[in-house]
Amino acid sequence: MSNFSIALQTWRKLGIYTSNLNTVRRALNQEPLLAATKFLASLPTIWQQGHLIAMHAGVDWRWPLAQQTRDTLLWIRDDYYFDSGGQPHRNLFDRVLVTGHTPVQSFENPQMGYVKLQADAEDTPRYVIDGGSRSRLFDGGICALTLTTQGKVARMKRVINRKIYDGQQLVTPEMVSGS
Repeated sequence: MSNFSIALQTWRKLGIYTSNLNTVRRALNQEPLLAATKFLASLPTIWQQGHLIAMHAGVDWRWPLAQQTRDTLLWIRDDYYFDSGGQPHRNLFDRVLVTGHTPVQSFENPQMGYVKLQADAEDTPRYVIDGGSRSRLFDGGICALTLTTQGKVARMKRVINRKIYDGQQLVTPEMVSGS
């Protein structure tokens, strides 16, 4: 699904039934959506504290953090996750990175509501925590990851169909359907 198709779906959920960008812009900058638009516009595109960095999508490994573009932080996918050989890209920032944007279900053999990426056992981990809430898959939900200031996992939870699961628990279709 293209980014534009996703945008159209989002706009419709907000009550905007057009693809005309000028009309969408006006709707987002008027009540009742203005407060949400201002709030989202006020948020940083990257958050850093101690050994942790979080952003929506990821980074371009060719550039230092200070030179990352807003577009990259919000939209990058494959080049952030994998190197040219298709293996997990080495974390060049040596800080724990947490991202969303790409549902974990799009990775090979996802077992839980998050994916831990490392080039090898010594590589600083990256966590992808987009639980696929919009994926329409049986295990699509929201993932919450609590890390220590050093980036160690303290707790993981996922919510699927309003039910809370342990973040490391394998969830089956039977569990979600209540069978």
